[in-house]
Amino acid sequence: MSREAAKPKSFKTYLLVIKLSKDEVLQTGKPGYRHFQKGYYFYAGSAKKGFAGRLKRHLCRKKNLFWHIDYLLSSENSRVKEVWAAVDEVECYTARRFYGAGYFFVDNFGSSDCSCRSHLFFSPENIEAARDLLVKSNFIRYMHESFRNQRN
Repeated sequence: MSREAAKPKSFKTYLLVIKLSKDEVLQTGKPGYRHFQKGYYFYAGSAKKGFAGRLKRHLCRKKNLFWHIDYLLSSENSRVKEVWAAVDEVECYTARRFYGAGYFFVDNFGSSDCSCRSHLFFSPENIEAARDLLVKSNFIRYMHESFRNQRN
């Protein structure tokens, strides 16, 4: 399937680019409290059961906190800046690409159902290199209609 022909129903993997505006200590479920530095976070996730629904959930600030990423996204200091999507199931492959590129990662975050050390990566300020990595990994930049009016 060409990148141009991809429809939201066909997306199997997504990557959120999240900006945290200040340092913060957050509860993240079973792992307990973690320190998050101000900067950009890149979260690789799976959308096998519906990309649009998963994205809507992530963009909603008020929700039951279930996944690790829910805790970061519910912070008043976090904002989803970009959403990238891929038609293939490449969640773990994407994580390996971020490891290989030398990104810092939050250990045991978002990867409890696989053997990856993490699905959340960090950069203090550079998102251009991450964009290049995503384009080379066949992701497309995606905007959802609720994206601009996010965070109910």
